[in-house]
Order: sequence, then C-alpha cells, then structure tokens
Amino acid sequence: MKSILNIRIDELLKKQIELAAQDEGMTASEYTRNILEGYFDFNQGENTENVIPIRMTMYVSTPFHETKEYVFLITWLYSKVVNPYVYESNQQVLSIKRMLELAIKDQVFSNDFRFELLKVLNDLNNYLYQPDGTGKQFWFCVPNNMFSLDCNIMYNEICTIQNL
Repeated sequence: MKSILNIRIDELLKKQIELAAQDEGMTASEYTRNILEGYFDFNQGENTENVIPIRMTMYVSTPFHETKEYVFLITWLYSKVVNPYVYESNQQVLSIKRMLELAIKDQVFSNDFRFELLKVLNDLNNYLYQPDGTGKQFWFCVPNNMFSLDCNIMYNEICTIQNL
C-alpha cells in the first residue's frame, strides 16, 4: 500500500529534482521515490516489516555557484579578458569546459548570464577542435565581436548571487 508524504524543501533543491527527473523522463515524484527507495534499499516484492534498512551516505550536490570551482571560473574569465593569450593546456581547457557546463546547468543564474557562458563554452569547443599550430586562440575575450563575453552581465550576476 502506498501512502503520501509531504515534505518542505528549498526551492533550488526542488528545481534540481525537477530537472533531473525531466532528464530521466519521469515525474519529480517518481524520481524522488526512486532515490528514497534506493537509499533505504526498499524491495516492493518482499515482506519488509522486520527488515532494517541499509543506510548509505547520500551526497546532495552543492549548487555550482556555492563551490570553489565557481570562484575559479569567474576569476579565469576575468583574467582572460585582461590577458587573452592562451597559456592553458588542452587538459586545463577541458577542465574549464566541465566547469562551464556545470555553471550553465545551475538554475540560480539568469538566462542572460547562462547565454554568456554558452558563448564561452562554444569558443572553448572550437578551440579544442582546431588543429595545433593554426593560430588557436579564444575569441570570447577579444573585445567588440559577436563572441565577446559581456563582463557587465557577469558582474551584475555576481552581485545578484551575493545578495541571495
């Protein structure tokens, strides 16, 4: 027999659950139920009256804007605007690309800022797929072109995040 359990959670956590559920093609309720059943090692077909659930550590992912990687990414973006030369290895660029992908998924950011991050991500992808020795460079840090990162949007986003 199934019963209903109402819980209160942070709005950001709710959005993360809804997005993860959508990615899995299920409702937020089904997704949360699957997580809880996995956490308590619940088997519907067995008699569970005398079964003590096995406890596992559940890690709730920290929103990207609350991580050290966020601080690194913002610092790196500003440093590239000041000094656009590429000193990073492809491995470092891949690491920055991963951070950008996480930042773009963070629902706390505005669509404008996420669009700016998408421009940078696109630029990094182009950089990674260019053959070496062909004058590879980042274009998001070159001023006055359609690929340029809008630092005003980034600054406003940082101020907004600080006020949350």
